[in-house]
Amino acid sequence: SRWRAAGGDPDSPASLDQLQAMIESDLGYPLTDVPTLVWSTDDNPARRIQAARFRAWHLRPYAQPIDIVTDPTNRDITKTIVQCVAGAGPDIIETYGPVQLDQLVSAGVALD
Repeated sequence: SRWRAAGGDPDSPASLDQLQAMIESDLGYPLTDVPTLVWSTDDNPARRIQAARFRAWHLRPYAQPIDIVTDPTNRDITKTIVQCVAGAGPDIIETYGPVQLDQLVSAGVALD
């Protein structure tokens, strides 16, 4: 990418600011106007790669940028259910087996 070719470093805050400025220049509007999905999942480093791939995939069919951020503090299924019932739950909920999924279905959070 242009950003990496320009010396972009994902571990450098200044470099990430440069990437944001480059993206905003290409888009013609600030990234704060881009919709953000919240993904309730663990803090596995692979999630950053998966989120980046999702962003790239979403651009192809929809021609609209989207952001996705993880929420590793939301691992308690009870907390997730309460947030969802209150209308403030995550957009994507990762479950770890049929028991958790059944709890979400029983609470009316997940639908068939």
